[in-house]
Amino acid sequence: MRVTGALAAGAILVAFNCCILGPHQIYAPNQAEFESTYREVLPLLAGAGLLVAVLLALIGFLIPQRRRLTYATLLLGVGLLLWIQGSFLKWDYGDFNGVNIDWSQYAWHGWLDAGVWLAALALLVRFRVHIRPYAHVLVLAFVLLQTGLLLLRGNGGAARRPGDPSKPAATAAPSEVPAETCRISKTLNVFHIILDAFQTDVFMELVHEEGLADKLDGFVLYRDNAAPASQTTLCVPAILTGSHYEGGVLPSEYYRAAMSESFHNQLATRGYVVNLMPYMEMPGARFTSLYQSPRSYAWPQRTRMLQTASFMIDVGMFRQTPHFLKRVIYNSRNWRLSSLVTTPPNHVSFHQKRFFRDYIEKLAAVHDAPAYHFVHLSPPHPPYVTTAEGHYAGEALPDTRDNFKNEARYVLRIFMDLLEKLRQLDAYDGSIILLQGDHGSNFTPVFDGEEFPMPVNRLPALLTLKTVDAHGPLRTSDAPTTAADVPATIMDLLRYEHSYAGESIARMTDGAPRQRTYAMLDEEAGGGRVLRRWTIDGSIYDPSSFHESDAREVRAQIRDYAWGTPLGFGVTGSGEAYLTSGWWPTVAMHWSNGHESQMRFRITPPTEDVVLEFKFFFHVVPGEVEQQRVRMRVNGNAIGGEQVSRDPEPKGIRYLVPRRLLQSDLMTIDFEFPDAAFLRENRKVPIQRAVGLWGFRADLASAMRGAPSMPVSR
Repeated sequence: MRVTGALAAGAILVAFNCCILGPHQIYAPNQAEFESTYREVLPLLAGAGLLVAVLLALIGFLIPQRRRLTYATLLLGVGLLLWIQGSFLKWDYGDFNGVNIDWSQYAWHGWLDAGVWLAALALLVRFRVHIRPYAHVLVLAFVLLQTGLLLLRGNGGAARRPGDPSKPAATAAPSEVPAETCRISKTLNVFHIILDAFQTDVFMELVHEEGLADKLDGFVLYRDNAAPASQTTLCVPAILTGSHYEGGVLPSEYYRAAMSESFHNQLATRGYVVNLMPYMEMPGARFTSLYQSPRSYAWPQRTRMLQTASFMIDVGMFRQTPHFLKRVIYNSRNWRLSSLVTTPPNHVSFHQKRFFRDYIEKLAAVHDAPAYHFVHLSPPHPPYVTTAEGHYAGEALPDTRDNFKNEARYVLRIFMDLLEKLRQLDAYDGSIILLQGDHGSNFTPVFDGEEFPMPVNRLPALLTLKTVDAHGPLRTSDAPTTAADVPATIMDLLRYEHSYAGESIARMTDGAPRQRTYAMLDEEAGGGRVLRRWTIDGSIYDPSSFHESDAREVRAQIRDYAWGTPLGFGVTGSGEAYLTSGWWPTVAMHWSNGHESQMRFRITPPTEDVVLEFKFFFHVVPGEVEQQRVRMRVNGNAIGGEQVSRDPEPKGIRYLVPRRLLQSDLMTIDFEFPDAAFLRENRKVPIQRAVGLWGFRADLASAMRGAPSMPVSR
């Protein structure tokens, strides 16, 4: 009977770690990445856990009785080791951003994990007789303790979208594109389609292979078109405003200002229907309807929840298992369990292509007023998961030019369906249609079998345009255009006066003399951000046309702050304006960069003590970076003592600042990170950085308020 109890305890412990605890450890700091909340999928996770426990126990009853105690002890050991691996041996494999993991860089992690697991299991088996009487007590205590911690953390609610800390992601948009978003004008339409990373030479090859020249009736392809920058967050603002990023303001300020100054806002003020389907948030945009370009689309609620639950288990198991098993679970970006239980595939590419098809099918000519339609889609951005026939490849494919081309091929076919739909609606001739990439890909451009190496990557971005009543097979122009010419082009074609920079590409001639610019936001060894810029005098396919300008350091200016305003971070957030030094931005968060960081605010002196609230994501990697300490000064005065964390889980900290320290119009907050440690190069960052915080996520609660209602650090 005691063996039976130990067997049940071991099975429960393994199942609890795999299906309950592991998924929550993944969900809690990454809520915005999931389409359903932990609370919603908990019944599915619990059901999966029960199934795992029953199967493991059943196996125990089927093996010979003399081996049953050893098996039960091994289950108990595996259950404990899953927790240890997931809590203390969490190796840094980089972000799951579509790029495959280079496993060759992690061989020593595997041997270390294997040594720990084998030694621990051997020790447990050696003392199995002594452990047996206490197995069920240990498991019960562990499960109750971890369950209590889960309840205290309270992170099972609605997931949050980056940049909007108050809005649940799971309810932020309808599950299918709304009908109002698909309503077009009966008179004049402007269709503006961005396909992320679509490269010019690949488009030309596809037109030839697919025989599309005649079907692209009235289009002109601008072969010598240049992207304005290498990053989407710098390209999209340039496409919408015509203004290149020059480093005079922070990237987030540039981005947010562009959303308010976009030419489509001007169209909205002139009575246009404006339908926006952006891939990134557009704060300050004016619109008739807005539908966020979806990461998952049109799944029934149960399917969506099943996908979320399976993905949580996959990533949780990736975190909890030893290194040599992680490759099996990751399955070359085709997560093992997720790929088995979800149909259609759960890759963003397929969801966005399904959304695009659905959008086209629902188009209806309804409005009498003219209309502008903006659609930004992820494909052909990696991972590449599409065959030449448009089917799911069954896995994420290697990052090759051929696979990139097939990803582009199928989304281009859907675009051709859009053109056919407009013909059916008798709206083709009366439409301006602009198809473009925000930037190119990392592949060297190829024309007629000849490669054209460039001094910079991602420069040749697709740009093709059809004007009202234009006809004839696709024509190629070598006019020196840039994606930042879009606002001037659209406003010129609509015959509106405007002040947007750039030129109307419809008026440009082949080979006209023109100087264009290209930018890359990079990092220097000293920890600051540097904008590197090139001028291009001539064709982008001629290396002699490129001239690199002096690099410019990007610095923040002091900004006014209103007490109580919550701050979001990342490129789309408002908080970057207050980060003066020692930070590095990504789209959804900021990392600390070095051992010292600073924030500055222009304030109105408060009439009472002030509470500063922060949520820190500490750079703690068990076995490599065991702890992080943070010290804080406000206007030169130490506040709150030294905070120490040995846990990578997010940690909320509140500081009380006496008002006597805030009697000037400036508040400077200095952070010290004595244990900041270098990131390894395998995270694919430009250079190594000494990091104390993974940073302020976009859902960071960093608010300044009046006197506190709960205890705080002094």
